[in-house]
Amino acid sequence: MYLRFHILIFVVVVRALIINTPCVPQMYVIDEDVMFEHEAMGEFADVVSLHKCYEEMGELRKNVYGVRVKAECYVYSTQMHIHTERRNISRCGHCMSLVGPSLIATQCMIAGYYTVDEQYATAMNAEGRLSYIVFLNKESVKRMSSGTAFKATEATASYTSCNYATFPVLTVLATNSTHTKLVVYNTNERVVSISNGTVSSDIDGDGYFTLQTAENRTIEKVCVTSFEGQRTCFSAVTTTPRNTYVALSRYTPPLENKTCEFLPQLIAFSTTTNYSFVSAPFRYKIAALHLTPPINSN
Repeated sequence: MYLRFHILIFVVVVRALIINTPCVPQMYVIDEDVMFEHEAMGEFADVVSLHKCYEEMGELRKNVYGVRVKAECYVYSTQMHIHTERRNISRCGHCMSLVGPSLIATQCMIAGYYTVDEQYATAMNAEGRLSYIVFLNKESVKRMSSGTAFKATEATASYTSCNYATFPVLTVLATNSTHTKLVVYNTNERVVSISNGTVSSDIDGDGYFTLQTAENRTIEKVCVTSFEGQRTCFSAVTTTPRNTYVALSRYTPPLENKTCEFLPQLIAFSTTTNYSFVSAPFRYKIAALHLTPPINSN
């Protein structure tokens, strides 16, 4: 099976990337082919971004780790139908090592959920093109580039899986007399709904769940359901803000060393070679990288 390969233009904003968090704060990206095919979009477009990115979790964000990948990374086409105006896209987690003209390796983990504007989703052909998109922050661009230049035209890259194996966690964010707001993370799956055994509700656009507050402030069992129909449950959940609950059943103990492990051999890319898709897990090939200066210097 052969896929088209694109030269990518990456637009980055000045905002730190929390490396162990599977949501990428406010990153902007556009595929060069899309820009040429749709001139009305302008030179750059806000194509992919995640809005609040766990900001209501505060310091708890440091406990959010990457999604552990069990198979090849891909995009759920069924997710394109969750919202009417915006379409949610998920990316499996994997580690990546990039080397630019500076010869200084940039290692990062790509994972998370993103929202694609409806007007761009069709043009991007999300199932195919998101495989070629990498999110980088300003510091990563500087490390890869030589001197003060922001262009890295012949990047060398290597992909592999992350060895993260963390327990799913439920955290109560806020509560009042009628509703309780929760977040569930480290599930290794794209969860879409939550239930207290009586009432179910869908995940909102920012990744949070809302349930009715129990009269005695304790919910006997809270379960979230993934696209595959897999349920993850938490017992005796009280609606006290900042309380955290861990799901233990059907999960193996987490690894203590939460690091990325990279393949020993890097893959050099060029714009002249038409690489075929490598079906082995965690390996993707792209033509080249073009990194541009930030569009926002504030």
